[in-house]
Amino acid sequence: MESRTREERLISLAAAIGCIIDAKMAMLQSTGATPDIAALACMRWKLTKAVCNFRWFLTASLHPGAGASGSPHARLIAEMDELHATLRAYVSCWSAGDNAARWNEYRTAAVSMLEDTGALVRRATTEAQRLMRR
Repeated sequence: MESRTREERLISLAAAIGCIIDAKMAMLQSTGATPDIAALACMRWKLTKAVCNFRWFLTASLHPGAGASGSPHARLIAEMDELHATLRAYVSCWSAGDNAARWNEYRTAAVSMLEDTGALVRRATTEAQRLMRR
């Protein structure tokens, strides 16, 4: 059985999110005649699962050192909780409608969400690495 450090697992989880974001961005920027709504929905759920796994890992890895509510550990976990809530709201909004009919609105919302998610995951990864090394 392969044994990886917490930091290696963190990097692996963040990389998986990055791959999903890159794949979905490529789909959103495709100039095809009709968007592949089913594939985009699948990517939405893959991203949700990957972010949930990342959030769970951070919570499990950092919780013992979280200490006071204002600690760096607690702030990082709170940021991930906010990202998870934002992502859940995005999924709820765009899972119940005809995204092809609202393609421009959907694409704008998706690109914004993906960019924000990517930036937060990169920032969280860097901060978590710093905290894990302490």
